[in-house]
Amino acid sequence: MSSYKICIYCPQTDPDRFRGVEHVIPQGFGRFGSETPTLDCVCDDCNTYFGRELDLLLTRDTYEGISRYSRGQVSSEERSQKRLSLTLADPAEAGDFVGLRVAVDGTTGQLMPPAAQFHAHNFKTGEDEVYFLRQIPYMTLPEADYGKPGTKSENGTWRCKILAPSREAHDEMVEALQRAGIDFRPGTPFQNPWGSASSQPRSFLVEIASEVDKPHKRAIAKILGVR
Repeated sequence: MSSYKICIYCPQTDPDRFRGVEHVIPQGFGRFGSETPTLDCVCDDCNTYFGRELDLLLTRDTYEGISRYSRGQVSSEERSQKRLSLTLADPAEAGDFVGLRVAVDGTTGQLMPPAAQFHAHNFKTGEDEVYFLRQIPYMTLPEADYGKPGTKSENGTWRCKILAPSREAHDEMVEALQRAGIDFRPGTPFQNPWGSASSQPRSFLVEIASEVDKPHKRAIAKILGVR
């Protein structure tokens, strides 16, 4: 028998760099005692890297990560799940509020109150794009993709809307759009699909999306052996 090892993710062979073990299933999803699957052929550098760049993403910012709450595995983090969003998907259920995006509370797994958001239809992709208040100053909507805004003398071809939890939040979004040079003029208010505050809670079909940013793309490239 030989104690020689080579990391399965990189060419590391120094035995002093194999002090720990890699958990095949991130510990954030639970521990399984003596049945916990681990690997001893991953070097400490790669183990640390994947733990920081992949495991944290999987256990915090994916639907599978949020499912920990249903098993009582409450997170100690006091923050929203930044890369995870739920979007109302069925027009028959949500009406004019279809496409509304909602974040998930990182401490409870519950939906957070929806933030004010501007929806603009991209005719090139056929999708509605969602912009929040902080993004408005940096937003660009070229006519070739989004159509032409209206003027005082003629209607435009834009398809856009504001969804907001209150009149104040709605008006703040309108002001932000106008400061950014977008002459958005509110039309007829939408009907609330949830009914009154005293009505029974309703269920809605949603789409779940998790964003992967550049650091995690690098981690995936490393797993695939791309240098």
